[in-house]
Amino acid sequence: MGLLAVPVVHDRERAKAKRLGELGLSEEILVRAVLSAEMDRRNTSSLEPRTAAGFKAWAAACRELAGELNSQGWRIDETGGPFRIVNPETAIAVLVVNGDD
Repeated sequence: MGLLAVPVVHDRERAKAKRLGELGLSEEILVRAVLSAEMDRRNTSSLEPRTAAGFKAWAAACRELAGELNSQGWRIDETGGPFRIVNPETAIAVLVVNGDD
């Protein structure tokens, strides 16, 4: 008889959740930020400047993440650079970046 291969199962969802947890984040928090951004993007009027949709989406994602993470001890920091939410215990920072693609 030959050797039997032992199947290896890679659970990407579990690994992703574990890594996000190590960073103090969760997929749910990130998805809520993206949904909030998209809602504000879609609520932009043709009477607003061309850049309004992107700015509103970015600001909504920042607002949602800051609201969620602030209750967990994270703080907003804009010193010397862009808007970011920082975990003061781990020095991990989250920045929101959006684009067309």
